[in-house]
Amino acid sequence: MADDERPAQQPIVALGQMLGGIAAMQREQAEMNRQFLGALQAQAERQAYALEQLAARTAAGPPVLAPSKLAGVVLHKMTAADDVQSFLDTFEATVEACGWPTAEWGVRLLPLLTGEAQTVALGLPPAARHRYADVRKAVTDRLGLSPEDHRRRFREARLGPGDRPFAFAQRLRDDAARWLQSESTVGTQDVVEKVVLEQFVGAQLGSAITGPRPWGPPSP
Repeated sequence: MADDERPAQQPIVALGQMLGGIAAMQREQAEMNRQFLGALQAQAERQAYALEQLAARTAAGPPVLAPSKLAGVVLHKMTAADDVQSFLDTFEATVEACGWPTAEWGVRLLPLLTGEAQTVALGLPPAARHRYADVRKAVTDRLGLSPEDHRRRFREARLGPGDRPFAFAQRLRDDAARWLQSESTVGTQDVVEKVVLEQFVGAQLGSAITGPRPWGPPSP
């Protein structure tokens, strides 16, 4: 009996190790992003201080306007190689750190979009084009990046003969996170880990597990 149980436990142990590695990489990436945004804020503060000092020394002449926190920060256009959802997440993190009013996000984002994402955004009514939430929803819905799209891909995922388990587990984790976190599920991170483990084992065995679980949202 012990010998029969050992092969069944191996995929679970392997997944646990992979999820641990993925979580560690994501923590490192989050820390790098935090340091990058902190550097942007520090740069903006130094520029603001320098201009304030210059204004204080220049009593005569026109007043010097306070600079935007975004001074010196360059937001690059989206490229064909960019993941659209990651690009939008990076845009949000950057403009939040730089202090842009949310009312300006939609207008600021439009010239950065390219390809189908830009076509979708420009096809919105003028008022909706200025609302970032509307632009993001239209783009993600058209490109198959809505929470429902991620849920469907997650539930339909299968481990093919040529798939690498680590890469497959990462795709599962990404889709689960973007599906569940978009719904503000309580204890989302713990739910994601459990749902990914369930789906990974089901995919390894060649069957999808689609029934409701007490710790996750029910499958439609």
